[in-house]
Amino acid sequence: MEFFNDIFTTKIDTKRNKVITLSLICFSAILLLKCTSENQKERFMSHPGKVDIKEVNITISKLFKAISFEKGNQPNMHQIKDLFIEGGLLINYNEENPQIFSVAEFIDHFNGLYKQGNISGLEDKEVYHKTKVYDRIAHRYSFYEARESPDEEPFAVGINSIQLIKIGKNWKVSSMAWNDDVRGDGFFKRTMECVQTDH
Repeated sequence: MEFFNDIFTTKIDTKRNKVITLSLICFSAILLLKCTSENQKERFMSHPGKVDIKEVNITISKLFKAISFEKGNQPNMHQIKDLFIEGGLLINYNEENPQIFSVAEFIDHFNGLYKQGNISGLEDKEVYHKTKVYDRIAHRYSFYEARESPDEEPFAVGINSIQLIKIGKNWKVSSMAWNDDVRGDGFFKRTMECVQTDH
């Protein structure tokens, strides 16, 4: 502050005073913009708190439980409605063209597979995950194994890409896309190792 006080108390001619005043205004504007930019950057790139990670984990855990059901029981897919935002999407990209479902469409599709006898039970289990949180949005790479029952070998392994947003105090899924490891060349394992080493 002594630097600025000296400037304003120095006796200088009118022309020089105008130049210095203009310079100070420009300097202040640049400083303000820099501080604003740094604050925005810090807010956007801030590390997630333990509470946010915990809440995201709870939502994902509920999602896997909602999709899973034991043999002899009927699936209760309607639970996933509360975990998705309105207009949320589920995308199956195991074929050449993706199958894109609304939540209601996915529930009908899944129940149809069950009634047709294509699936009698499902344990969808997350075996590894990596979560990034930026303020009120989050992304989760979720590696899964799918079995018809816990004592069987998985009939599918793959990756979920799950996007979430925070509404109030709750984390909800906005979209989930998945891709089974259909290549059979170790791509799933290599991808998981790559994600594990990405910091």
